[in-house]
Amino acid sequence: MIQYRNKNWLNNQYKLKEKSINKIAKKCNVSDATILNWLRKFEISTRNHSEAGKLMKENKGWIKKGNQNWLGKTHSKESKKKMSISQKARKIDHKNEKNPQWKGDNVGYSALHVWICSHKKKEGICIICNEYKYTDWACIDHNYTRDLENYIELCHSCHKIYDKLRGFING
Repeated sequence: MIQYRNKNWLNNQYKLKEKSINKIAKKCNVSDATILNWLRKFEISTRNHSEAGKLMKENKGWIKKGNQNWLGKTHSKESKKKMSISQKARKIDHKNEKNPQWKGDNVGYSALHVWICSHKKKEGICIICNEYKYTDWACIDHNYTRDLENYIELCHSCHKIYDKLRGFING
């Protein structure tokens, strides 16, 4: 008979020996879900996250990941300085002309709107109906460039009317 299908054996492993579902599954060469299903079938109550965490901490299960050789050791000042320089070199500002991947005006619709929103402050007032509403940036001439003066702040309903009257929206 397969061990995990025996209620007494499974209860002994999980409750008395306090083994995790994962450890029992590995021992039986099955998935964690299989063990969990059998625990439920036998109505063996499972541990919550807090209980499982405490049990792992007591059994030092939480410390087994990572490089064990560095436990209790520190980096020298020289090493720390080298790591700091390396991290600073990695940080590239993706939002300005100095970035090697900068596309200028040859950028997509969404990326251009993100750039506009980051460079032009919204007041929350539609310039047509003069009401406080959620507003969008509307391109005046529909030539999408990085010219901040080419955008006006409109509420959604005024934006639709604006585009429709200028022939940018059909119907």
